[in-house]
Amino acid sequence: REYDDRQIGEGRRGPITTIIQKTFFDAVQGKNPKYEHWLTYVK
Repeated sequence: REYDDRQIGEGRRGPITTIIQKTFFDAVQGKNPKYEHWLTYVK
């Protein structure tokens, strides 16, 4: 990735971003009961 023609990081997802992304997807897919109150289920 670049910003103003400067490379950001190593061009791939880092360990912190990976953890944040996994936590987010687990939450929104209902895989983590800790965040179940975030969800509104539809029929």
